[in-house]
Amino acid sequence: MTQAPPPVITIPTPDYRPLRRFRHHLELKLIALILALALGYNCLAVLFYQRQMKQDMLTKARLIAAAVDANVVADFQGTATDMESPTFHRLLNQLIAIKNIYDDIRYIYIMGKNPDGSVFFYLDNTPVDDDDFDPPGLVYDEATPAFRAAVETEHDLLEGPTKDQWGTWFTAMVPIRDPQDGHVVASLGIDIAVSTWLQRLLWTLMPSSILAAALLLVVFFGRRLFPQPYATTPARKMRIKVPERVFTAAIGLVITAFVAWRVH
Repeated sequence: MTQAPPPVITIPTPDYRPLRRFRHHLELKLIALILALALGYNCLAVLFYQRQMKQDMLTKARLIAAAVDANVVADFQGTATDMESPTFHRLLNQLIAIKNIYDDIRYIYIMGKNPDGSVFFYLDNTPVDDDDFDPPGLVYDEATPAFRAAVETEHDLLEGPTKDQWGTWFTAMVPIRDPQDGHVVASLGIDIAVSTWLQRLLWTLMPSSILAAALLLVVFFGRRLFPQPYATTPARKMRIKVPERVFTAAIGLVITAFVAWRVH
């Protein structure tokens, strides 16, 4: 009697398409979440940086104004004859030295007001032998209404960016007061170039941008760097080119560096 052949058992191939779609949708959601968090954080960082930078400018202007001898400024006439006074050159050298301390400041200047409402320069930190030197009494025709108002009303000013023939600036201005009776003798202003402002802003945003880029790399290359749940053969599982521990440690270092920078 001929024995019947054993039945052939066919194992159906699992359908991994739903799992692939799930992973794909999860990756898209993670990418969208990372981008949204990075955008939100950077927007808040920009607002915080601008507020901090303007306050820092105002503080610097007040410190510089406090270092200027109000009696010396009060003796100036706002004309070319001021250059004949030794105190003019001493104050000029003082402003130049202060400018060298605060390397982010481009101009430090002392302003006065005319009876007709115009404002003029007593002096700034530009050396006398420089081509950009402006003589005392030069009327600043490009002053904004807020700038003129700050000089005329003897109030603090924070504005910018504003543009004139020398460039585009963020400006802080404070009154110079006589320490004896507190009356205002002039106004002191400082200018920071917009390019310097933006450069510092970019440095502020760089750590968070690097963190977001690193997290996006994790999501984007995750399918290629780590074994797939449906990888059944050793050859397919060996597609990982970067050791998991090294890659995880690198991401951990990025996050740790970001947290340390943020706390600092």
